[in-house]
Order: sequence, then structure tokens, then C-alpha cells
Amino acid sequence: MKKIYLGVAISLLSVTSLFSQKKFNFLNQTFGTAIYGINKNGEGVMGLRYYNFATNTLTAAESQVGTLASINDNGQYAGATFLDEVNYIFQPSFKKSSNWQAIPWFSESVPSQSQFTTYKISPNGKWVVGQMSIGTEQYGMFIFNTETMEMKRVIGGDYEHYAAYSVNDNGIVVGWADLLGVGTKRTPVYLNVNDMQVHEFLPTPSAILNAAGGINANNIIVGNYENQAFYYDLNNNNFQSLDNPAGSISCSLMDISNTGVAVGFASMGGNSRKAVIYHPSMGNTPMYLTDFLSSNGIDFSTATDQTLGTASTISSDGKYIGGFINSTMAAFAYGWAVYLDDATLGTTNNLTTSKISIYPNPVADKLSIKTNEKISNVEVYNIAGTKTQILKTQNNEIDVRHLLPGTYIIKSNIGNKVFSEKFIKK
Repeated sequence: MKKIYLGVAISLLSVTSLFSQKKFNFLNQTFGTAIYGINKNGEGVMGLRYYNFATNTLTAAESQVGTLASINDNGQYAGATFLDEVNYIFQPSFKKSSNWQAIPWFSESVPSQSQFTTYKISPNGKWVVGQMSIGTEQYGMFIFNTETMEMKRVIGGDYEHYAAYSVNDNGIVVGWADLLGVGTKRTPVYLNVNDMQVHEFLPTPSAILNAAGGINANNIIVGNYENQAFYYDLNNNNFQSLDNPAGSISCSLMDISNTGVAVGFASMGGNSRKAVIYHPSMGNTPMYLTDFLSSNGIDFSTATDQTLGTASTISSDGKYIGGFINSTMAAFAYGWAVYLDDATLGTTNNLTTSKISIYPNPVADKLSIKTNEKISNVEVYNIAGTKTQILKTQNNEIDVRHLLPGTYIIKSNIGNKVFSEKFIKK
């Protein structure tokens, strides 16, 4: 009896002819190259160094800098500088022109006995946000206006602790607040700098660590809630909880571009992470970044960790993504950056839906490609993005018996577009 396989119609990412313009850089020149911020010009920041994607070079930060945390498209920075170099005490700081300027501590804070983390400078350079403590018992958000030099803060009150992770030009700040009286239990929050009212937008979580990690110019907020990534449109109060990628135990989105592309990581157990990318066109599940790069013909085999660990930042136009591989401490991790050009998700002319299905999957001998058009040949790539075969098709079937067991990507030309899909060889 002839076996009949059911193929599932799927949305595939069409790939432009700009493969040669896409590039992956692995930053193993020295330890501590984890990228924390990157802009649309390919300029990034990492700890104590500035980064340039085009030349793949690192430049040491100024001697007074303690850390570089964020960069916007205007080449403005947020981070930390020395308050007392002898005693190794820092202060939050920003740089909008040639000189770094200090952000004051809370009036009750004793710098030698308190802590802070600078997280983000807004795209227009007006706001710098982060977390600051009074001693070691009370942590709050700080929101600093670089134009008026006014410090705003949220501390105490209805919550135990707070942190501000990101801010957009609209003055919408996102982060988390720790609920009172229940130990550590963070919930995602946002506030508007005009009224400074903290807003929860989700029910009380059962998971301990939940946060809003990023916000774009369109007031789309991303983060993690109940061990799953989320995508929240503040304008219409539309909340979308995303499914965890296959094999992961949790997922978090850390940053989002103005094109709606978000990046982050999936937790695989222990300290192991795998970088992810997401756009609503993908449906309800973030995609492993390694699969996305492979399907777009981007070779990332130079990375010593093929999971790519954490995708921590994406440029405003969605073309640059930066991050770092798995390490016991992010401060010592090797970083990486990738340039996607017009193949980036969220660029509408590069997304298409086609009624194509491949089956069976996994496959042992012959893989069928179901489509209304004839396919003359397909290219086969391994999971690292390296082309391994060009196979001719017969009746839209390819013989894969010679392939070693593993995961592969096929690319097929249909009309003037290139479609790709992953399959598993048994």
C-alpha cells in the first residue's frame, strides 16, 4: 500500500540576492567583547570598548569610563564614569557630544555603600534610564533628563524594588517592579515620564523573574512573563504571549527595532542559552537565530559557540544584531554582531507566504517539495550556513540518502524568489 504523507503549508522567508552584503563578525580579539548596544550605523558598545562593525575593530573607551552600556543612532552614549578613581567609585553618566557628563546619585545614596546600573539612552538622547539604590536594601528606577539635567525616580511606595531597562522618545519607560510582601517576584511594568505612574499590564505572575525588556518608537513592548516571551502593543492593549522554541524551557525578548523585529534568548537549561529572533509574521514562536541565519545563507561558523548564546541588542532599523556567546560571566564573554541588510524580518517586501510543503520530515531517502511551480534544483546547507550540495529535482523530489544524519536547510528558486526550509535527515 502506498503511504500518503500530509504536508503542512508554512510561511517561508524569501531571501533577496544580497547574500554577499550580509556578514557575521565574531569578536574574539580579546575577552569581554559582549555587545550591549548597537546602532543603525553599525557602531556598538561593549564594557570598556567602542565597536565598529564595518572594520570589525575595537577602540578603548576614555580613561574615565567605567562601562559603556548604550548607544543611539546619533552616536550618543550612556554608561558610567569615575566619581572617585582612587576608591573605585562610579557614577551614572552620558555623552552627547565630546565630553562625558555625570548623572547624580539619589540624594539619600552614599555612593560607596550603594549601587547603580545604567541601561539605556533614548533614541533622541533626551532620557537615560537605569537602576539605583539607597544603600543595599532599596532599589529604584532612575530617569534622567539630559536636556534639563533633572533627575526623576521611582523608589519605595507600592513595590519593593524597581528597574528601568529601556525608554523611547515618547518618554515611555519599561522595566520591572518587585511585588511587596512575597519575596522576589518581579512583574513587567511601564510608566510615562509625564506622570511617573507605574502601570502593571499583566496578572500577578507565579514565576519569579518577569520583566519588560525593550520598547520601540511605536510603543511595542517586549519582554518575558511566566517563562515565556511576550509582544505587547501599548497603543491598543494587545498582549501576545509567545510559545517557547522547541527544546527550550523559557524564552525572553530583550530589545526591539522600529520595524518590529525583536531579539533575545531561549534558556536551554542550566546556564545555557540560545539566541532568538522574532517578528509577528513568524506566528507565535520565536525562531532560533542560528536557524534564521542559516536559512538566509549567513555563515556564522567562526563563532566558538554555535548557539550564539544571547542576542542582546538590535539596531533601530533592524539591520544589525549584537550579542554574546554563553559564558560563566557575560562580562568576560566573546561577543558577535551580524548585518542582515534588506533580508531582515519586518521589511515587508522580503516576507512572503507561499503554499509550499516538504515531506516527510524527518526524511530517510527522498524529500518531496509540494508547490504549484516546477523546481529545477535546490541548494542544501548545513546548520552553520555552509553550502554542502546542489541537488537536481525529479518531479519535485530530491534524493537525500547520501546525506549524513543531521539538520539541514534547503533553498529553492521559485519564480524570482528564493525560499528556504529546514529538514532533518534521519
